[in-house]
Amino acid sequence: LIVRLIGNITDYAVMADGDILITNKQNASSYITCEGVGDDAVCNGWSFRVKTASNIEIRNLAAMNCNSTAGDDFGLQQDNDYVWVHNCDMFYGQAGSDADQVKGDGAMDIKGSTYVTVSYNHFHDNGKSSLLGLSENTTTGLYVTYHHNWFDHSDSRHPRVRFYTVHFYNNYLDRIAKYGAGSTMGSSLFVEGNYYRNAKH
Repeated sequence: LIVRLIGNITDYAVMADGDILITNKQNASSYITCEGVGDDAVCNGWSFRVKTASNIEIRNLAAMNCNSTAGDDFGLQQDNDYVWVHNCDMFYGQAGSDADQVKGDGAMDIKGSTYVTVSYNHFHDNGKSSLLGLSENTTTGLYVTYHHNWFDHSDSRHPRVRFYTVHFYNNYLDRIAKYGAGSTMGSSLFVEGNYYRNAKH
């Protein structure tokens, strides 16, 4: 299944919690691609949420103004594998009620997912770019790669990692307010070939 989006697409009331849910748990051997056509395909005020899915590709899309109580620009929630998010722009979200949600809740959080690649994306003007892992409570079988991403004028979580094994290479971090890749709770990060410009820490 290939879903193609064109132009500026705003939030429709029929979307569940402001998201389109991608799942193929009934047919995990199938493949789903969501892609933008041209250079101006924007998910404006809504996002994609991936849950219990395999063999998923999201590419050539921008996302902005996502509701912080509904979700991220692109969120991988649980029980996903073989997911590729690439060549996307992830802008700020709508301000949430918490002090650290002035720029939205997050651009792309990944939880309960493995064999994920995040590449050639532009994260900019985000408060929290990417949280990886939440309550998996295992360090076995969780693998994610970030490469050739541009973290631009964002605050933190580039990414912040719990439990996972991560390869973080050839990324560009410019004007980040707090820290780059953070390793916590038994995670393992291999960080190489990245370029930091005007980074506070």
